[in-house]
Amino acid sequence: MNQKTNDAGQLLQNRLKTAQAVLDAYDLGADFGNPTYREWDTADLQDLRCFVDAHYDDGAEVQSIKLDFHVKFDTEGAVIDAYAHDMKRKIVGRRGDTSNAQEDRKMPESTPAEGVSEPASPEWRPEYSRWRHGGWHVDNIRYPTGGCGCVSNNYPDKKWRIACDDRRMNLGEPGDYTFSTRDTAARAEYEMVQAKYAKLPAWFSEIEDTQLQYAAASLIASIDSDRGKPLIEQVEDIKRIMCANAEDLHKLGERYLAETAKMPDVLEVAAAMEKVRAARPLTSSEPLWWNDPKINQVLNAGVAAGHLSRISTTQVQWTDSGVKALQVARAADRKNAGKCYLGRQGG
Repeated sequence: MNQKTNDAGQLLQNRLKTAQAVLDAYDLGADFGNPTYREWDTADLQDLRCFVDAHYDDGAEVQSIKLDFHVKFDTEGAVIDAYAHDMKRKIVGRRGDTSNAQEDRKMPESTPAEGVSEPASPEWRPEYSRWRHGGWHVDNIRYPTGGCGCVSNNYPDKKWRIACDDRRMNLGEPGDYTFSTRDTAARAEYEMVQAKYAKLPAWFSEIEDTQLQYAAASLIASIDSDRGKPLIEQVEDIKRIMCANAEDLHKLGERYLAETAKMPDVLEVAAAMEKVRAARPLTSSEPLWWNDPKINQVLNAGVAAGHLSRISTTQVQWTDSGVKALQVARAADRKNAGKCYLGRQGG
């Protein structure tokens, strides 16, 4: 065993001894009793972490709670912070190893609250918990759809990757991004998630219902991947896997389509509606209109523009405002055609 290995081992033991002393002195409060401590996570020697199982009496029965305890060090090995928080990231207790400890302190600025995406900054540091499939959850990364960050090196080449990297099709092919360490993979995932938030409409952050917000992000991704698919079907697909009010979700989908889709000319909508009403020969190899992406893209945009109403996949009709807009457009079209005819006659 060389000197470098000895030094690393001694550093780890010193950090563990210090962290344990801080944990032993930590005051969870009078409400908590009989805490049990799990094994220390030593993947990051600047931020040692230990899960604590604590118990409290709510007046009716004894409840259990899982706390996440951190001891942070500077480069010289001095403790610069120590805190415990519950799974909703609410600080619990206070330090007992220093007279400067303060009750009701806030979370460190580098730790985003659950579900909140903060601007990328060099101060952001990943926080980990073990993933049962082999890898690590990055607890302070939250995708717009509600998923937690996750990195892993559980691959044949043992390289670190973002577990849910949607840019990757297959290992070793374009889009397969690898990283040298767990932290660099986590930071790359953080940046990737920030980019996803940046692409969402401004009103996304104003959705107060968390489940509806997650479902809305999934619906927006679905719309962007297939604008030809009827909105009502996309909402039904999301509802099968997520809990959200279908009517509210449909309204958000319509709003997104209205803001992002190219608004078709009402005459384009009319042409698509002619195909809807056209009789389809039994021997035709063409898809039924509701399975035709190009027709559906125009129809969905017509719904977003207020020209059409679509109550199901196979039922679409003109709105009163759409009928009036079509009448005006056709009158203008006839007028322009008349001018062209007179112009040719005069020539």
